[in-house]
Amino acid sequence: MTNKQRCIVEYLDAVQAQVAELKRLQADEAILTTDTDVLTHLAHRFPSLEEGEIDAVVAELRRLLQEAFADAKEANPDKRTIRLTLR
Repeated sequence: MTNKQRCIVEYLDAVQAQVAELKRLQADEAILTTDTDVLTHLAHRFPSLEEGEIDAVVAELRRLLQEAFADAKEANPDKRTIRLTLR
């Protein structure tokens, strides 16, 4: 391989790296990460529980999460991916 060919290969490698970084940044831009108080609501509704209440707690957690996702999607229709922070 000649020096000129090596330079072209190195240049193309650098361009590919930049394209990959741009794609990563573009993907990150389509993601929304938002806080939610789902666990606070769950703990308020079930401050303590017994084994027989597990199904009710799981059903309520599902409902709260679905509601939080729906609210976030409605408020941010341009985002392809929604992430909820539970802490």
